[in-house]
Amino acid sequence: RIDSIGWITNSAAIFQFFSVFMATILVLTLSPELQTTEFVFTEFYNGTGFSSDSYVMCIGLLSACFCFSGYEASAHMAEETKGAATAASLGVVNTCLCTAVCGTIYLLGLLYASPNVADLANTVDVGTGNSAIDVYLFACGKNLGAAMAWVLVGNIFFAGFSSVAVTGRITYSLIRDSAFPFSNLLSGVNNLTQSPVKAIMLIFFWDALVLLLPLANTTAYAAITSLATIGFQVSYGIPLLFRVTFARKTFVQNKKGFHLGSASVPLTIISCFWLFGTSFLFFFPFVYPVTVESMNYAIVVVTFVFITGAIYWITYAKYWFKGPKRVDLLLIPNEATHSSQLP
Repeated sequence: RIDSIGWITNSAAIFQFFSVFMATILVLTLSPELQTTEFVFTEFYNGTGFSSDSYVMCIGLLSACFCFSGYEASAHMAEETKGAATAASLGVVNTCLCTAVCGTIYLLGLLYASPNVADLANTVDVGTGNSAIDVYLFACGKNLGAAMAWVLVGNIFFAGFSSVAVTGRITYSLIRDSAFPFSNLLSGVNNLTQSPVKAIMLIFFWDALVLLLPLANTTAYAAITSLATIGFQVSYGIPLLFRVTFARKTFVQNKKGFHLGSASVPLTIISCFWLFGTSFLFFFPFVYPVTVESMNYAIVVVTFVFITGAIYWITYAKYWFKGPKRVDLLLIPNEATHSSQLP
């Protein structure tokens, strides 16, 4: 139900917040040995096969990009948010800040509690393939380490819940605007739950199928994951790029809501360089030597999606799709979810 999303999301945030600090404290206090500060901040591990540490550092940024993707979720829920003109923007900012602070604390805890990274998988009896869980097992033993791994699974479940809720809203918006094939069959809001149940179920089953893909081919799954992150990054970057180029003179900030004032343009330019630059890195190989099995197929998947979308647009969609269906209303100040001033 739509009225259940709030308390579930708040409960998930509390659970994730305390589980991160609990895991950090446990690995630091129970680890048989702790690394030095010099090791944590100066040791460089290159297990890719590439000789260039600078290149490895750049592709190492991609994990952070994947973790940060989706921070615009509060914007997609704006239609169901009170005081969205301010609350939705603050949700984006606070999400980034909390992720950065909690993520840094968590990573420092894992680094201080871990043995040498190169020997981590061999330190425990059986390496799991996941460095964080290997640190749990090394620092806390098999039983407690396994329990902490299940707490991590709980965090992933809550993240998946939020992802389905938000992506369901995005899908419903596209269906409502007839951007999807068979939109007339998938549209509609359930009267009981007040949620776009058909769109949510579509996303749920699609996500489930994608998550089964690693059982068949991990390379294809990695390529699709890269595609998803590239899609997020580019979707963030395009409106920002237009904000400082084509729409610079016509863009009107909503002064009644959240805005950055004079810092808006400089921060937008920096954001564009970051978003488009890191998206470009997703096409590069991650290991050397590059073989058929280890090749980064993100470029293949992106090309396929681009060509498919172009064909769909040229042959069909451009003849009837006229853009989002927008209704501008006289709204109560601070309760607006749309503004006729915004392009």
